[in-house]
Amino acid sequence: MAPLVPIAQETVYLVAAPTFHNHGDSLSNHANYTVRQLACDIDTGAIMSLLQLVAYGCLTQTQDDEEPSSTQHQASQTLSPEMHRPTQTWFWSVIQFEFVLLMLSSKQAPDAFLAMLALLRTSALPESIGPITNDPARDAGVVAAIVIDRISHHIEEPPKWAANSKYTEWDVRLAALGVLDCFAQSPFGRLSLAAGECTLPRIVGALVPAYGELRDRDLLDEPLHPSDDLLSLSESQIRAYGIGGFDLGQTLGLKKHSTALASTKVVGNVSSETLGAKSMLSRTPDGRDLGRSVTPLILLYVSSAVYLLHSILTDPYTAHVANMPAKLADTRGGLQGSYLLTMARLGFRIDPAFSTGLHEETYKLAMELFKLAATPLEEREYGEWAKKSQSLSSAAARSQTQQQEHNDPFCDDIVGDLTVIKIEKGAVP
Repeated sequence: MAPLVPIAQETVYLVAAPTFHNHGDSLSNHANYTVRQLACDIDTGAIMSLLQLVAYGCLTQTQDDEEPSSTQHQASQTLSPEMHRPTQTWFWSVIQFEFVLLMLSSKQAPDAFLAMLALLRTSALPESIGPITNDPARDAGVVAAIVIDRISHHIEEPPKWAANSKYTEWDVRLAALGVLDCFAQSPFGRLSLAAGECTLPRIVGALVPAYGELRDRDLLDEPLHPSDDLLSLSESQIRAYGIGGFDLGQTLGLKKHSTALASTKVVGNVSSETLGAKSMLSRTPDGRDLGRSVTPLILLYVSSAVYLLHSILTDPYTAHVANMPAKLADTRGGLQGSYLLTMARLGFRIDPAFSTGLHEETYKLAMELFKLAATPLEEREYGEWAKKSQSLSSAAARSQTQQQEHNDPFCDDIVGDLTVIKIEKGAVP
């Protein structure tokens, strides 16, 4: 196994390096014939998958020799005694720092890029995340900061290929957030996340397009208030993104799916148990599932982002380092107002966009985050706004009920509007 990892990296370099420096979208038109031929012969995604298997083997090698602790119940390897394994440390000391940065470029092939994110989920150690170097200028803190910055960048700006490939931008955002979630399972990783200047603002910033897409759903194709069953993902799907920390047993299919996260629920017209046995991403013959709704992915991002932010901002060890108000204020355009508004919409539960598909805990944590960030005046003003919004929603519901009882076929209710529009018989619309 020792020579396999260096050889795999060198082989990927043959295609990944020209891809990074290439000005076009593909190497098929590269000026160098050798590069064009290598691009045809080398599958970087498959090699990255092979590296994942090696990484998993490094995690399991010591597991068979150790008796599980009676108090060990956390899913993440970063919170268990098993993380202190020499083979895991060896693997990440062999993985080159430059290789990781190269494969985190949005120019890489989608499968290879996402495989690099999945590989990084196995890198969380008590005193490091990502590659381990012997260079004093690249100690664990420096490496962690750079790797986290590169990963969080793709939450803010997903690769351009996400617009026309089998992966959506929410697949990319969830995969990146899943890596950060795995890092946050250890004190070192959580502190590194809190210390980043851009990491938390980028996580918050993606909540803005999330709300926009949930609000602007096409009501003809997707109901505004669908059943929760249509918005739930199975535990295996959630774990496939790394959300909830790295679970080796779940990844290797050695565990039965827990029923705690709706393992018997239905996603679309297919049971989640069926989906759990497949890849996290469904595909069509042309490589893209145009019929796959991204709404469950967006809702998963919202709930996971709230949970991760809450774990960092309420931990005394990291809260003062995070300094959330200052970092949000320093962002372009300022995110403090958007952050408060989003947490208020979630916490007060007054917005239809966030009314379904989220766990009760998400609303509770969002309210706690809102109270942490809001001044007394802002808390009072947002509270009054929430009461008014709730009263208006109640009035709209009463109007719709009365209209339905009237049973006039010439009356049209506008969902979410306070007024009932009546089309007079014989009138020209």
